Amino acid sequence: MSTHSIEATARIIEVLGPRTAHAALPNGKRLFAFVPARAPAQELRAGCAVRVRIALADFSRGQVIGPATTDVTALRSGPTDPPP
Repeated sequence: MSTHSIEATARIIEVLGPRTAHAALPNGKRLFAFVPARAPAQELRAGCAVRVRIALADFSRGQVIGPATTDVTALRSGPTDPPP
């Protein structure tokens, strides 16, 4: 990936294959997450949190670089209702 990138935590939404999945950032932005062919295989499961590297020029895909260090329950899955 580009040298101009950021790292973020994402939650796996749907596993597409052994190295590919749809994921969501904490702000709800969805992206295509992938484990590169030359990287060691990682288990991708729906609901698990992973660290992704995202190119600044293309926020539609992110390279999975490892498991997340944050609690997956802290990641939003989409819009939330405001408190009453």
